[in-house]
Amino acid sequence: SNPLLANVQDYLIEEVSAEEDELLGLHGTGEQGTGTEEKKEAIQENPKLLKVLDKLILYLRIVHSVDFYNCLQYPYEDEMPNRCGIFHVRSNITEEMVTNTEIEDHNKNMEKKLKALLDVMNGLSDEEANKLGLKTEEDEVEK
Repeated sequence: SNPLLANVQDYLIEEVSAEEDELLGLHGTGEQGTGTEEKKEAIQENPKLLKVLDKLILYLRIVHSVDFYNCLQYPYEDEMPNRCGIFHVRSNITEEMVTNTEIEDHNKNMEKKLKALLDVMNGLSDEEANKLGLKTEEDEVEK
């Protein structure tokens, strides 16, 4: 078991579809029928979740060479703009007020950036594998 991921499992949730959330009424329809300005709320800090987030970001950085904040993966540590000795430091929460729309826009933007890292690559076609030197079990046993 990875010590970086200790006590993180309790905070992980399964991914569900937006359609399912909509049917369950978990998110609004996005219609603004009143024409009034959307209500702003203060950002609330949750120290327990921040500790878990820091562990997950550290795990991604060390194990998978992923820079979460830049949404990039580096195959070599030397290519990273900041070596693992320098980490992101979260600033204190300000009194800034945000709307739900701003939060959703930020989440959609991050999701779009992270999509390249989260997409599973398809396997090679037989033709591509042959070009790269595919070895078959039968041929190798005969050698």
